[in-house]
Amino acid sequence: MGRPARSSCRKTTLPPKKPGRCKFLKKVKMISKTACLISLVWLWACSSYPPAGFENGRYVNPAYHFSLQIPEGWRQISEMPEWVQKYALLRENRHNQLMLNSADSHGFIVVQGIKSRLDLADMPSSEIQASFVKILSERAKAAKGHARIQDYGYTIEQNAFDGDPRPLFREQWTLRHGYMQHRACSSTFLYGCHRSETCKVRLILVSDRKFFDRNYRGYTELLDSLDKTGGGPDSL
Repeated sequence: MGRPARSSCRKTTLPPKKPGRCKFLKKVKMISKTACLISLVWLWACSSYPPAGFENGRYVNPAYHFSLQIPEGWRQISEMPEWVQKYALLRENRHNQLMLNSADSHGFIVVQGIKSRLDLADMPSSEIQASFVKILSERAKAAKGHARIQDYGYTIEQNAFDGDPRPLFREQWTLRHGYMQHRACSSTFLYGCHRSETCKVRLILVSDRKFFDRNYRGYTELLDSLDKTGGGPDSL
């Protein structure tokens, strides 16, 4: 038998670290620490608003600076049925601020809140309306090609943007879920909510067709009760 082959591995020494490389790594670590610190400050600022909840029987949302009176017969729920979220022309569920259900009349109401960094206070009303017409036209085009959504339409309100919550446009449509047909409508409010930020709050009603009039009365009560409230630090 021959001798086993010797390992060809040799002990090698790594070249000394270059001073430039060390400085680069230190700079990367410093940037990472700074980014983490900025993220923590941003999270602290976001969490500086008290959580949404009920005060004296009224729903208050400090982060989006609005409050609502829940209509009689409606209760808060923690999750929307999947078909409502999917076919009721809603944005992602992360925008859902308040969800209500009337079990007796098969109705759902969703209140969504979205913030924009744009300060619309200095923009002409005609320019604001024109931007929403474009959005709604695209939404109408998408609804027209949808198998479950029918009769989509919208109305632009002639309300000036003056910092108070005012409905800028309304929408209505019908949708099918299984063998049942539902009616839906929404109203979108726009107002200044935090320094140069603008808040958009959208209230959507989805109702069994047979109970629409009954559910619409509760929905109207909710719309009429919408009020602007103070929020966290530096609020308007």
